[in-house]
Amino acid sequence: MPLNILGYGKVIAAGITTAIWMIEEMNASEPFEVDGRKFEICAMPSPDFHMVNFMFKEAGNTFLEKQNQLNKRIYELCAFAAGRSYTNDFLTSSTSLTFEEYGDNPQNFCRDTGFSDQEWQKVHSLYVLRAAIMTHCLRDKQHFADFWIELRNIFEGKLQQLIDEENKLSHSKQKITI
Repeated sequence: MPLNILGYGKVIAAGITTAIWMIEEMNASEPFEVDGRKFEICAMPSPDFHMVNFMFKEAGNTFLEKQNQLNKRIYELCAFAAGRSYTNDFLTSSTSLTFEEYGDNPQNFCRDTGFSDQEWQKVHSLYVLRAAIMTHCLRDKQHFADFWIELRNIFEGKLQQLIDEENKLSHSKQKITI
């Protein structure tokens, strides 16, 4: 298959367009409310070709380490390594945007999402999720709108799963200390 607009280039172009739509939807999205807690989804402003870098942020959280732990756990729930990937309705990859590799460039995104410069200087790492948009099927606006609704439901389910785990762990610790 040629790498121009007649071949794979068409898929790449559609992926870039859809990645831009995905970023716009994520950044305009209403927060998720799960068990009385609110979570925002924040996407980096420009896609890397068809890759969308994003993270979930709990409302009111100002600690970058806690932020990184949240997204690491979501990754674990959505990763191929979680087992039985064919039953997982959302698969993602992740990366750490570290000072060693990116300098202070991630600091701007940290600022945009409510973290202080001091917090960036203390942690020097931001853990983000990555989604590869590699389909021409979402290039249709209506298909994309339908997909986004389903994806929001999946995200809400993953956040519910995370909170259920936290509640179970908290309840277990209370039993041990009693």
